[in-house]
Amino acid sequence: MQLYSRIYDYITEYWHLIYEVYAKHGIAYLCNYYHINSGATTWDDENLMSGPYEFIGQLSGVRWNKILLLPLYYITETSTNFDAKEEGYVNEGEVSFVIPSDYGLVPGPGDIIKLDQRYLDYNPAADNHPIYMVGGVKKQSTQEKSFWQLQCTVFQSRTVDELDLQVDNTTVFYDYDKKIHSINDSVELTKILNKYQIIRDNLARVYDENSGFYLL
Repeated sequence: MQLYSRIYDYITEYWHLIYEVYAKHGIAYLCNYYHINSGATTWDDENLMSGPYEFIGQLSGVRWNKILLLPLYYITETSTNFDAKEEGYVNEGEVSFVIPSDYGLVPGPGDIIKLDQRYLDYNPAADNHPIYMVGGVKKQSTQEKSFWQLQCTVFQSRTVDELDLQVDNTTVFYDYDKKIHSINDSVELTKILNKYQIIRDNLARVYDENSGFYLL
């Protein structure tokens, strides 16, 4: 075979751009993500084909793990296609989101997404916007670093107040390391970062540019 060399390593640069740069510096939309706690959820495996009687409500056995401030990327335009059904014309309100696999979350059908209205609405007090249920999940590649693409539809006319009654664990996405932590761990990490910031500011004030020494 003929030996040759390339000036640019296109494949490596492309993967770095997609799975490193975009995952960390893309425009993010924050949400509260409700991930099904399959271990604590009660399923009806006889009459309802291994599904719950209802997802939200007093008759539901579904339990959730709530993730605060999880960033989503590449939100598509909500479709307005109407489907003729027995109850009439129904608008499913389909939309898709993207989540990097680096976050350590493996999404699944049945998960619920609630966009943070403080960043999308001028009047967040009147939060009457829908919640979305994940209907399909597609992994963009078989590599270690990838993206999860979620196909979602507008869920029932429910509020997150009802949904929060079925939450077992609440965690938070921490932007510094792009990982999901417990609330207590995120508070401790914030305290450590604040201490580092104070130390760095104090050192910057005593640094002498002429000598290159820190004069205390």
